Amino acid sequence: MSKIPKGWSLETVGKLADVARGSSPRPIADQKYFVGGTIPWIKIADATKSGKYLYETKEKVNDFGASFSRLLPAGSLIIAASGTLGYPQMLGVPGCVHDGWLYVTNLRGIDKDYLYYFLHWKKQHFYNSAYGAAIQNINTEILRNTGIALPSLPLQRLIGSVLSGYDDLIDNNTRRIKTLEEMARMIYREWFVNFRFPGHGTVNKANSGRQTVPHGWSVRKLSDIAGVNERSIKPGNAMEEVCYIDIASVSTARIDNKVRMRLSDAPGRARRIVRHGDIIWSTVRPNRKSYALILRPEDNLIVSTGFAVLTAREVPYTFLYFATTTEDFSKHLANHARGAAYPAVASGDFENSEILCPPKALLDQFHSITVGMMDLQECLHLKNSNLITTRNLLLPRLISGEISVEYFENETAAQIA
Repeated sequence: MSKIPKGWSLETVGKLADVARGSSPRPIADQKYFVGGTIPWIKIADATKSGKYLYETKEKVNDFGASFSRLLPAGSLIIAASGTLGYPQMLGVPGCVHDGWLYVTNLRGIDKDYLYYFLHWKKQHFYNSAYGAAIQNINTEILRNTGIALPSLPLQRLIGSVLSGYDDLIDNNTRRIKTLEEMARMIYREWFVNFRFPGHGTVNKANSGRQTVPHGWSVRKLSDIAGVNERSIKPGNAMEEVCYIDIASVSTARIDNKVRMRLSDAPGRARRIVRHGDIIWSTVRPNRKSYALILRPEDNLIVSTGFAVLTAREVPYTFLYFATTTEDFSKHLANHARGAAYPAVASGDFENSEILCPPKALLDQFHSITVGMMDLQECLHLKNSNLITTRNLLLPRLISGEISVEYFENETAAQIA
C-alpha cells in the first residue's frame, strides 16, 4: 500500500492478531472421523460466496474427528488458504476448520469486522502472493506479513458497522429465502410423498407399478411431462450480449453469480437458453445438488451446457421443481452418474426418471399455494443482489480511506432502511 490517509497507521496482520492454520484428520477419507458426526466440518467448498456468515457445511465430524482438527467458536474469522484464495468468512456456528483455511485469534487494536472487510478488499493481493503449481496456496506467513492501513479503533468500528449493515440485511433475507423454501418443500412432502393432501381421506388407493398410490395418480416419465434442453443458441443468433451462468455459479437452490459478456467472447459451452419457470440442474457431480429455479430471467440469460434445463409442460413448474429436487431424485442422478474424475449424468437420465403425478386439480392447488412463496424468494434474491452490489462499491472506498465514513454514514443508513 503506497499511500495511506492522514492519521492512519500502517501495520501488518501479524502484529494485530495471531494467525494459524486449520487441521484435518488423516486419512481424510476414513469414515471413523465422521460416523454419527454432529460438529460442522468446514471445507473450502462450504464457502458461501455471497454471504458474510457461514452456517451450514456438507459434512460433520464426530468428537473423535474433532480431536484432530481445530474447533473454533461462532464468530471466528477464517480465511481461505486455497481455492478462493484469501476469501474471508465469519463462522455463524462453532465448527472444525479444515487445513484449507487459515484463521485469526487474539485480535489486538483492530476491530474484527474491519479486518474482515479489509481482507475482502485484499483478495487480489493473496492471488498475487500464492505459491504452488497444480493448486495455488497461501500460508500463515503470507497472511501475517500482509500490510494493513489502520484508522483509529472508533473509526474502524464505524466502517465495520456501516458495511455490516448491508451484510446483516443480506443474512436476514437469506434466512427468509431458506424458510420459504422449507415451507413449500414441506407442503410438497406432505401432499405428494406422505399423501396427506386436501381431501385425502375420501380417496381410495390403487397399485401403480411398484407402489400403492391414491386413485387417479400415475407414475410417468419426466419426458412425458417436461422438456429437457429444448432451447439452445443457434449459429447466427441475434444476441450480441448475454448474461451467463456457469455450473460453478450455482449451489443448492441458489444462483450465486451471473456474468455479462459479449456472445462472441462467451465460452463454447454458453449455449442453453432458459425461460421463466425452467429448472437448471448441473449434470456434473449431481451429488452436490447444484440446481436452481429460474424466475423472471433476463431476456438474454443463457446457461452452460453443463446444465440440464427442465421445462414444465404437463405440470406446473412449482411441482416440477420440487419433484426433481427431492433426496430420492438426487440419489437417482448420483446412481446414474458415469466417469471417475468428473461423474456426470446425461439428458436421458433426466428424461427416463419417473415422477409420481397427481390429478390436475391438485397440481393447480399446489401451484396456487407455493407460487407466491417462490416469487417472494426471487424478490429477496434480487434485493440481496442489489445490496451486494452497493456494498461492493462502497467497501474499497471506505477501507482505503478514499471517502470519509462520517460523510456517508447518514446516506448509507437511509439506503439500508
